[in-house]
Amino acid sequence: MNEHAESDKILRDVKYYEAENESLKLRIEEYKYIDKINQNTILELRQRIVDFNYLQNKLNDAIVELGFTKSINEDFKKKLLLANKNEMNLQIELNQLGNYRHKLDEKENDYTNLKLQLEDTIYQLRKQRSQSLFLNEQISRIDLLESLLADAIQERDEWKLKGEK
Repeated sequence: MNEHAESDKILRDVKYYEAENESLKLRIEEYKYIDKINQNTILELRQRIVDFNYLQNKLNDAIVELGFTKSINEDFKKKLLLANKNEMNLQIELNQLGNYRHKLDEKENDYTNLKLQLEDTIYQLRKQRSQSLFLNEQISRIDLLESLLADAIQERDEWKLKGEK
């Protein structure tokens, strides 16, 4: 009777481990799907890095142009003080100064927009890095569970062999 109870326990254990195995298989598929999503996300992030670098270059160009425009603006202020003798020249200079001021305002707006895009990209990169770390932790857990499952299957097979003898 004791052997019968022991074999019933082994059968229950085998059924339990088979159910665990199926559960783990489903979780593995789920993590494979999550991994695929994260791989796509990584590709998107790489593209965002390319976009970020492009925006950074544009931002640098805008900063250089802004400095150049400010320098031109200063030159026009000096010329304005000297042009009081000739009203026609003064009007031309004032018009040019207005155009440069408008360009400066546009460049400042461009700079602000690029800065906001840069901050958004940095936020997205940090968010994706956090998700990637979580996925790596889950994969490590799956590896551990797979190892435990393999040990359980081996133990079950050993019990089967002992039961057949």
